[in-house]
Amino acid sequence: MKFTKVFILVIAITIMLAFSVSAAPEYREKGMVEGITVVDGYFLNDFDRNVSYYDVYMSSFTYNLSVSVELTDSRFEYTISGHDTMTADSDSENVVTVTVYDPLGEYENEEYYLNIYIGLDAIEAVKWIGLSYLDVENGIFSPQFSRFRITYYAILENDIDSFEKAGVNYRLLNPDAKVEISCRDELNEDGTIPEGERVEYAIRITESNGEIKTYYLNLYRKAHITSSISDTAKLANITINGGSVPVKSFSSHKSYYEISVPNTITKLDIQAYPSDRSDIVKVLGPSAMNKDGAIFVNILVESPSEETFSIYTLRLEYDNYFMTKKYTGLELFIYLLIAFVMGIIVGVVVVRYIKTKGKKMQSDSDMSEFEEGDENGAEIHEVMVE
Repeated sequence: MKFTKVFILVIAITIMLAFSVSAAPEYREKGMVEGITVVDGYFLNDFDRNVSYYDVYMSSFTYNLSVSVELTDSRFEYTISGHDTMTADSDSENVVTVTVYDPLGEYENEEYYLNIYIGLDAIEAVKWIGLSYLDVENGIFSPQFSRFRITYYAILENDIDSFEKAGVNYRLLNPDAKVEISCRDELNEDGTIPEGERVEYAIRITESNGEIKTYYLNLYRKAHITSSISDTAKLANITINGGSVPVKSFSSHKSYYEISVPNTITKLDIQAYPSDRSDIVKVLGPSAMNKDGAIFVNILVESPSEETFSIYTLRLEYDNYFMTKKYTGLELFIYLLIAFVMGIIVGVVVVRYIKTKGKKMQSDSDMSEFEEGDENGAEIHEVMVE
């Protein structure tokens, strides 16, 4: 009876905990916004999902503020709070908040803040600190340096594997300023840039009066596994089975991808979209998954006008379902409950087996003692008869 009460209590606690887990939404990392634009506005730093604050400069002739948000899924929605109309007569700095949310609750709300500067006076108010020049000697550098812009990019060949080899050149506006350069992403153990990856370096300028300005330089190192990506023959996007299989960290300058495919997928529908619509795209490789191991698919991009081509390589392999699947609260509850019940059943079977075994041993012991007693009684009886 005591065991039954404890068993019922444990089951009740498990159900309460499991329902509390299932009730909580399964939040995912940022990924609802593809980009933000402001009509007639100039962004100092390019859009990045992990960056929340942006500086935007607009002409003094601008009267109506028009903000557009490109979402990664049509189900997502957004709101914009702030002034709808701005002129140079209003505050020199206006903060507009863009809030993006998921009606299904699978993603946490994302908020981005746009600092809108209106008119020539606001632009001229930008302090003359930081750099007067920035370039990458051994890479394709873009965009052209401007003191209003803080984010830049450079494409490096495979043999250019470090910040030093890239030949980053810069000049300070004020010679007395101090420069600190640090990498914000993970490098190889030997300090080199991973093949086919992008890393971001922060160039922090500290003026003699303590003012600070930071520039961000993104360096792409081409992958060695395929031919280098041509600047005139490249992809804008790759989708697998309509997007159900994500191509993570896609970049038109990244040529090699390792992709995990759910075990339920057998057929592959790979679509590749060129940056230039006049380019020719060919998908070379199997259209079905191989359950025995990984498969490779090559995507050839040809630019007839420029007589150049590029090759992107996809390595697809089935994932480990139970190790990589993100479980919902309800699924987790079901699996835990099954495991708990199975544990109880096994425990009950073991306990009963031990008890049965013990009773049998006790019975055998009692029988042995009884037989031994009978023999002794018989001997005594024989002695008495004699």
